[in-house]
Amino acid sequence: MKIILVATNAGGKNLVFVTDTLQAYSLQEAVQLAKDGRLENAYPVRSSAGAYLRTKPHTAKSEQLDQLSISSRLLFSSVDDIGHAMSTPAFDNYWLLYQDSLKEGEGPFIVIDGHALIAKEMAKGKLQPQRDLVFAAAKRFHVDPYLLGAILIDEIARMEKIC
Repeated sequence: MKIILVATNAGGKNLVFVTDTLQAYSLQEAVQLAKDGRLENAYPVRSSAGAYLRTKPHTAKSEQLDQLSISSRLLFSSVDDIGHAMSTPAFDNYWLLYQDSLKEGEGPFIVIDGHALIAKEMAKGKLQPQRDLVFAAAKRFHVDPYLLGAILIDEIARMEKIC
């Protein structure tokens, strides 16, 4: 597997690693994958502060971890402006892979601002287990439960691409 996108915290620490299979891994999971030899271009390093990943020598500049990094703040700000909030080579590559994965999946899709974001069945599968909670919250706050569900579906669709 190859790391294609890295989310960092405000201090620049790499926290989440997304691979070319569009699977997201925590730092601990990515370190273990590197130890097992399952990550290309990265190796684990142990320090007094804990384990982390480094780019292997002779890796192309475009595939080095610092080139693939994006702050979590910038990443989450893209939720409101789908595909337009940022343009970095790493995010652009991720976005193209994500859109291609949707095309390969089963439709129909939820489309926001002209971008297919998630298959309706996937959104339904994420929302369905929360059905009783949605209806209880809607009753408590005197809100139409279907409006609340629609808002949640919109959030699920927007967040699916980065979670």
